[in-house]
Amino acid sequence: MEWQATYHYLKLIREHSADLFRHSLNVANLALRLAFELGMMDQGWEVLLTGALLHDLGKTKISTAVLTRPGPLSPAEWQQMKKHPAWGAEMLAKEKAAEPLLLDLVLLHHERWDGQGYYGRRGPDLPLLARILILADALDAMTTYRPYQRPRPWERVPEELKTCAGSQFDPELVRVFSERPSWQPQVLASPTGRKRFREEEEAWAECLERLAHPAAAYLAAVQRRRLEVGTRAFLRDGKGEKP
Repeated sequence: MEWQATYHYLKLIREHSADLFRHSLNVANLALRLAFELGMMDQGWEVLLTGALLHDLGKTKISTAVLTRPGPLSPAEWQQMKKHPAWGAEMLAKEKAAEPLLLDLVLLHHERWDGQGYYGRRGPDLPLLARILILADALDAMTTYRPYQRPRPWERVPEELKTCAGSQFDPELVRVFSERPSWQPQVLASPTGRKRFREEEEAWAECLERLAHPAAAYLAAVQRRRLEVGTRAFLRDGKGEKP
């Protein structure tokens, strides 16, 4: 899909909710990082980027009062929330240039490896890019401030991912992501390990800045912000801070 159309929908997301817009950028950043770790930056990354940026487009049909509620949703509100992947795919299907895989990414981003997601798709039946997006979406939900939960510190993330491998997430993707040497709890617990982690995160920001895509500046800015306030706060005190 052309960038002009993607940008139009991104504006809709930003106008509906600043938090939803920030989440969309965070997920795109993480999804590309996973693709990079898998050696996929020469194939399919552009549709993954678009799908990640627009995966929650359907939430623009849901009131911000529901999206930001700190307490439990009512049964009716929960049913409405579960419709947002289909609503987003329907909105994008009106674009003649929208690739079928892009529509799948938006539709399937709440599926699970074990088939217990919104629509019952499971395991290898899910496109690889959708499995990457599912993991990136959950990673951002785990590690950023939400009205209903505090962010987890990054040093706890690998273990949480392993707990959900084979049920919520593709176990091979979890292995690739959680076994990165610089992300291990024992490494992050030391000043030398935190320095290495920061250097790798800065290198990723530089990689994004070199990326030949109109969204690159957005994502590089997101990564720089993660370095300045988000991830660093999680590593310092395990509490995080509201963006």
